[in-house]
Amino acid sequence: MLHHGRITQTHSYPSISQRSKRLPLGSLLALSTAGFLTTMLEAIPAGILPALRSGMGVTETAAGQTVTVYAIGSLTGAIPIIGASMGWPRRRLLAIALAGYVVTSLVVAISPAFALTLIACFAPGIFAGVL
Repeated sequence: MLHHGRITQTHSYPSISQRSKRLPLGSLLALSTAGFLTTMLEAIPAGILPALRSGMGVTETAAGQTVTVYAIGSLTGAIPIIGASMGWPRRRLLAIALAGYVVTSLVVAISPAFALTLIACFAPGIFAGVL
């Protein structure tokens, strides 16, 4: 604001003492858990390829495709879903993404057929890309 040739400030900012000093521990825990789960579940197949190969009756190379399909899901799904959900509350998006991630990861875990496993690996990749 211009007052008698001088610029004066018309609003004040809250001081550090006025701001909340508490960390949002619940939110930080949810985000760190989501980050841990997505990273862990993305990397697990690489460590258990021999067991995955023998359990599914496929070659180790084919078993390694689970990691590739997961990564493709993350790559292709994240940007469109983030763009489509820009106006959503972040908590709701996080809750939906986590729920979808858990459900689709359970499908992967109990899948009796390798083809279903590959298809099901794509969906957690999408949810992980959103997280």
